[in-house]
Amino acid sequence: MSRSVYKWIVGILIILLAVSMSMPIASAQNQGEKIVHITVAEELSSLNPLVGNSLVDWFVYNLLYDKLAIYDTALNPKPWLAENWTLSPDKTTWTLHLVHNATWQDGKPFTAQDVVFTFNYLKSHPELWLWLDELQYIANVTAPDNYTVIIKTTKPVAILDRYVFPRLPIIPKHIWENITKPATYPNTHPVGNGPFILEEYKPGDYIKFKANPHYWKGRVHIDGIIAKIGLTPDEAFLELKTGKLDIMVLSPEYVKEAEKDPNIKVVISDDIYFDYLTLNTKKYPLNITAFRRALSYAIDKQDLVNRVLLGYGEPAYSVIPPAYKIWYYPNVTKYEYNPEKAKQILDSLGFKDTNGDGIRELPNGQNLQLEILTLSTWPPYVRMADLLTKYLKAVGIATKVVAVDWGEESSRLHNRNYEIAIWGYTVAPDPSQFLSQFLSTAKPWWSMGEWGNATYDKLYEQQLSEFDLTERQHMIWKMQDILAQELPIIPIWVDYVTEGYRLDTYAGWVPMPMGILGIYNKLTWLSVHPAKQTTTITSKVTKTTTKVTTVTTEITEVSTVTSVITTSTTSVVTKPVTVTMTTGGKTYTSVITTSYTTTLPVTRTTTYEKTLTRTSTIEKPITVTTTTKKTVIPSWVYWSIAILVVIIAGLAFYAVRRR
Repeated sequence: MSRSVYKWIVGILIILLAVSMSMPIASAQNQGEKIVHITVAEELSSLNPLVGNSLVDWFVYNLLYDKLAIYDTALNPKPWLAENWTLSPDKTTWTLHLVHNATWQDGKPFTAQDVVFTFNYLKSHPELWLWLDELQYIANVTAPDNYTVIIKTTKPVAILDRYVFPRLPIIPKHIWENITKPATYPNTHPVGNGPFILEEYKPGDYIKFKANPHYWKGRVHIDGIIAKIGLTPDEAFLELKTGKLDIMVLSPEYVKEAEKDPNIKVVISDDIYFDYLTLNTKKYPLNITAFRRALSYAIDKQDLVNRVLLGYGEPAYSVIPPAYKIWYYPNVTKYEYNPEKAKQILDSLGFKDTNGDGIRELPNGQNLQLEILTLSTWPPYVRMADLLTKYLKAVGIATKVVAVDWGEESSRLHNRNYEIAIWGYTVAPDPSQFLSQFLSTAKPWWSMGEWGNATYDKLYEQQLSEFDLTERQHMIWKMQDILAQELPIIPIWVDYVTEGYRLDTYAGWVPMPMGILGIYNKLTWLSVHPAKQTTTITSKVTKTTTKVTTVTTEITEVSTVTSVITTSTTSVVTKPVTVTMTTGGKTYTSVITTSYTTTLPVTRTTTYEKTLTRTSTIEKPITVTTTTKKTVIPSWVYWSIAILVVIIAGLAFYAVRRR
């Protein structure tokens, strides 16, 4: 080899080596464990899938346990652990054929004996009241072999495949057959057959899951999930922006800001949860249908959506959310906002303001006043109660707002110790369970407001046994219209599910009604996978000054306040918030203090549309950040060049030796 060629080879070698050394390597997150970070709003109430009933509980059970069927993205049932099923001509015998390759997370095979055991175990323990709906029409369940299940019902029941199969968790017989008191069993180390295994649960901090390596549908594309518990909306959004969270449900006030971030994708989905006023129809004057209609006319639902939900929702008039395209009745009777019509009805009922104080009187001379029960821990409900007071006062009805915690409101609803209560409900993909709460024969803990209607009762029984989907749909439409006209409850709104996820960490999220993180969305966790590496990274050189800045913002009446900090900040923020609400002659005051640490550029816009004075004080050291961008080369390119360098070096060495 000539000396000039040798020099060329050495030169190329040096250039390649320099380029490879200067390349930034892909992030440790992409090269290491693929863990998705999310947040959940509250603690688990139980790891026992037979007793837990909060949204967080159902979310966790969806990861750990599989069911006989699964809901698709339109919330229609599809075969799952039962790969198919048939129905007898008399429609009382269901024959299910199970998959052959499913196993429990301890390695034991999943068989028909587990399915039979689950049904019979629940029937033998009536204290597990949560599943009474699923079981009330089941006569017996048997297994002629390890992969066939036969379910006999007491009468034709059209909801098994739409309601029971996709919702009832199947539990392992070899573990639960030794549990004699299931209602109090903690199930600390759950053994399921789902795509994830519970790795660690630290109450008040996080729930950690790892991928099930032997999942019967194939191992998922991520290594695990960490669900942080109880982050405030402020804290969660800051963590999303800084990459500490990969996906979250966004509070309405953060949607616009998230949409401006190039690293965040905002997804807005229909919800299957709606909020309403439940009315005690046994109490005067709420027992008068015309009076309940007057209340509906007096309430400006669109104004509530605009003010409380910032427009991310829609007024509700039916007890079935519009997300259910099959069941929702689009022509349902609507008593839309019309305060003059409300006044006319109240006048016709004899409720008049005889002393000119702006409040109508009952026939006995007392003021017409209604108590509104609301959740003190849920700001949208507190705000709704505030606005309801305004709407009802405008038509001459006084109100007394009582704000309590969830436990007390649940107890008062159960004991019928209320007049009007603000409440909400997640309607299952088959609406029969929710509609059953309006039956005149409903048991006390199910009955909605002590209301009853014979026509409604008859329609309910007919639809329950109607297998023709169109015929059943029309029956359920009629039931919705009866409820809309009689108003045992007044639907208020259906809010939209607003979620944001980072584009640079994970992809493959599956939107569906109730959201990507919804309790019925197992498909998203089977699909999500690491995103392709981004083309640029940001490096920061940070210099911290000792200056401390105090920012105080006071908002009175309707205000829009924008606080902009254009430099990166590293801060410990403590926010004392005093909220005062006066209604019904009483003043309610609460102080909330939250603290968190963060480092990021901050731009915040907050809009308040009510009479409220709020003061926030932030003390933080100011950090000046210089940002530069570099091209990211995937790690495989880095290693390819390194290998190429070695090959060229070897060839050069070989050529020199041959000379």
